[in-house]
Amino acid sequence: ESGDVVGVEKEKVYEDTGVIRRRSFLDDLTKKEIQKLKSKLETDTLDLSSFRPKARFVVDFPVCIDSAFAEFDDYLIERIQSHTELPVYIVSVAFSALTSIETAIWMPFVLFALGYDNAATVMTNVLIILSLCSQIPKRFVWRARPWMEDRAIGVRKDPTSGFPSRGVTCAVVFPTMILFAIETEGFHIPLWIYVVSVVALVIFTSFARINVGAHYPSDALGGMVLGIIVLCLSFHSLSIWNGLGCSSSDKYPVAPELTLRPGAFWKLLDSRDLLVAVIGSCMFSLLSGLSPITFWLKNNYVYGLLLSSLTFRFVFLCPSCSNHGSGLSFKDIPSLSDHIQMIIIGGLLIAFSFAFKPRRKGMPEWFVNAQRLLKFMAIYTTALWMMISSRL
Repeated sequence: ESGDVVGVEKEKVYEDTGVIRRRSFLDDLTKKEIQKLKSKLETDTLDLSSFRPKARFVVDFPVCIDSAFAEFDDYLIERIQSHTELPVYIVSVAFSALTSIETAIWMPFVLFALGYDNAATVMTNVLIILSLCSQIPKRFVWRARPWMEDRAIGVRKDPTSGFPSRGVTCAVVFPTMILFAIETEGFHIPLWIYVVSVVALVIFTSFARINVGAHYPSDALGGMVLGIIVLCLSFHSLSIWNGLGCSSSDKYPVAPELTLRPGAFWKLLDSRDLLVAVIGSCMFSLLSGLSPITFWLKNNYVYGLLLSSLTFRFVFLCPSCSNHGSGLSFKDIPSLSDHIQMIIIGGLLIAFSFAFKPRRKGMPEWFVNAQRLLKFMAIYTTALWMMISSRL
């Protein structure tokens, strides 16, 4: 009889949304993994309720959809996770990293600094919309990941909501964005290359995310749909630049006096536009991290790199937004060393983003938010200055 009681306790179930979930996944966690997850979640007691965001305005993933895809999800997870050898794990981790949002957010900054304005404009638009659209369901919809519900082996134990798969969304967006950006610089790329690139990356990324237990196959399907939506919104948004009087496909000559006397640039610049852009960017980043919304805690470095590129495009490359009536064109053809230097700087900014994390435990909320704002401002101003100085 005591054995039965123990068995019941081990397979104990609980309900929070009408879906019965087992807690046995906790038995598979090592002490180090438990401490790591507790640190990320800022909790002392670790169970499935710890993973569900305690922030307001969170809704649970519909039970009817979860049930409808249950057989499909479980079948594919079992098939895909039958391959857990080291080479498969390495490939899965590689594709997970390749399709993370951090992989691309440095690209517009580097391209603007090197003078590839058309490509940088496309990437800035796409990545800002991707960042916002992919975070909305992550923030406001909660779906436990398969490893949390003991429906998959937890190879990588991400503690956030699983729907949709942002990696698969990026797999749809990244190749399309990069290839289109290359075309804006005067190269022609056949349609079949777009199709093959997207399909291949989506398949490999979906496999990778399911293989490590981070997503259900239905999460991958949701990621694909979201990726198509992001692309539609992004390419439509390019028309905004035409309305501002600076087409995303045009280049504007630099004012002659700027090439002779770089110091004159600041006298000719309409500082009001720059001030509005800087203050607006800082406020946007700050509000994204404030409760009760707490939209995205990665905003300090994601927005730091993307909003600095947006500021540069709006203030320094739009004739209608400057007193000198011209864009700040690149002064020389960038050399190979220029390319390498800017890529290294972009990598260092990303490294700084990961290395410097605000102290949270035991700190008041205002102090944590102040640290995030300072981090944003450091990345934002560094990237903006690097883009400006490369033109003068």
